[in-house]
Amino acid sequence: AMIKAGNALYLAGYPSDAPATHTSIAPIPDKGILLQIDADTGETLNRIDLPACPRFDSISAANGRLYLSLENGDLMCLK
Repeated sequence: AMIKAGNALYLAGYPSDAPATHTSIAPIPDKGILLQIDADTGETLNRIDLPACPRFDSISAANGRLYLSLENGDLMCLK
C-alpha cells in the first residue's frame, strides 16, 4: 500500500527478507512494516513495525491520521 500525505510518502507492506513467498491470493502471515519517506529527498524518515501485513491497497489518510487495514483483521489509526 502507498499514499502521499503532506510532504511524505508512506509505504506499507511486508519486509523484503520475509521467509514466505507471497502471492495475491493467500493472506500474508508475516508481520508488516510502514515506511515514511521524504517526498523531496527520498530519505527514510521513520520505520514502524506492524503486527501484521497490510491488506492490498489498504491505506488512507484523513485529518492528520493514517488508517491501515491489516491481514489479521485489525484497523490501525496512526497520528
